Amino acid sequence: MSERIRELLESVKQDSDNLELIRELDELLRDAEEWADLLDLYSFLGQQATESFERASYYRQAAQISEEKLNDPLNAIELLSSALEGDPDTILQTLGDMRRLLIAIEDWENYLEVAQN
Repeated sequence: MSERIRELLESVKQDSDNLELIRELDELLRDAEEWADLLDLYSFLGQQATESFERASYYRQAAQISEEKLNDPLNAIELLSSALEGDPDTILQTLGDMRRLLIAIEDWENYLEVAQN
């Protein structure tokens, strides 16, 4: 991990509302393919977010990284569950993503629970 990434991580931890820092850090982590650190960043931002739509967005981004870059659908499902508590405008999309992942891993018990929502 580069020194610049470390500096930005510390800055974001101190000021999690600074979108300029977040964008720069996101770009650097993606360029370096530091997927676990990017996942940690968005999970942290989800925890820190005060607005429900921000929280949902950060958790959805973390879920996407978990699924697509880290091949961890179980963690992606957990993150999507956290996103459900956020923005009501994305609930249907989030439930659809959860259903898709649950089908992929053949978790029928949880699929039925999510499908009922």
